[in-house]
Amino acid sequence: MGVNHNSSDVVIIGGGVIGLSLAYHLAREGTSVTVLERGQIGQEASTAGAGILAPQAEMEEMNPLTELCLASKALYRNFVEELVAKCGIDIEFSQTGLLYVAFSQTEKEELEKRYRWQRQRGLLV
Repeated sequence: MGVNHNSSDVVIIGGGVIGLSLAYHLAREGTSVTVLERGQIGQEASTAGAGILAPQAEMEEMNPLTELCLASKALYRNFVEELVAKCGIDIEFSQTGLLYVAFSQTEKEELEKRYRWQRQRGLLV
């Protein structure tokens, strides 16, 4: 076997939604990128999440991580539209919500508290 003398500016480990998104944006800006995936592209953690992107699902309060998640969520629809326009593949993106069910009074109170603070900040979907 020969030695591969190619090089990349960036190597991304993981060919799931996040790794491929990073590779796409870096390549779009002219950066050479190599994506390493131990299995099949898009079939590891990305399939376990079933495509659910729910940054608010477990948010308990506003903090820097919460703000980053919300900013990322706000950008996602445009990203999807750009990808569909470029490749012509409908990824069946929909923005709906999640259903949480409380199985105890304690869980009910926790969900109500989360709902109240998110609603106060206009974070319904």
